[in-house]
Amino acid sequence: MTQIAFAGVGVDFGDTTLFSNVSFTVAPGERWGIVGRNGSGKTTLFRLLTGELEPTRGSIARAPGLRVSLLEQHRDYGRHGTHRCGAARSGI
Repeated sequence: MTQIAFAGVGVDFGDTTLFSNVSFTVAPGERWGIVGRNGSGKTTLFRLLTGELEPTRGSIARAPGLRVSLLEQHRDYGRHGTHRCGAARSGI
């Protein structure tokens, strides 16, 4: 069963197209990381994944009960000090 599916997703901000025709699926148990240049749409993609943002076009389907976890770029992990330790402690 697919956990999340993007089909022909695109996002525009005014006259600027951030990305278009993005399609992919995420299967159970998969963990993903997104890497890209500043301004390439990484945060926007995660906002689409979490449902915080709706696409300009295309569709996003999520499995019922799906939980998406996101590690913010700037986060205080206190004594744990790293993303890896913070993620392990949070159960991601």
